Amino acid sequence: INGFPEIFADREHIKECLMNILLNSFQAMPDGGEINIKAIAQDSKFVAVTISDTGIGIPLENMDKIFEPYFTTKRLGIGLGLSVTKRIIEEHSGKIEVESNGIGTSVKVMLPV
Repeated sequence: INGFPEIFADREHIKECLMNILLNSFQAMPDGGEINIKAIAQDSKFVAVTISDTGIGIPLENMDKIFEPYFTTKRLGIGLGLSVTKRIIEEHSGKIEVESNGIGTSVKVMLPV
């Protein structure tokens, strides 16, 4: 995209991260809902990709656990998606932030330009 800063990252690993986040969003909306994806250049230092859904949200008591390996609330999950995602983002000198208010969740991935 013209004018959008370029990031240097492993395309397949970042794709895996974004797919993990999207999968969680879909699974949080068993009766349907809306997912929004937004990418912006932030402070000329980062590109931020935010994925927001209108799902069931993350209970407050689970927020500190969501990046722990093998933590899951899903019947068929093994709890590695977000822990692997966080590790990959941090290995790219990036950051990941999660906000949830009980009516949806937003995950922001920030990667350096």
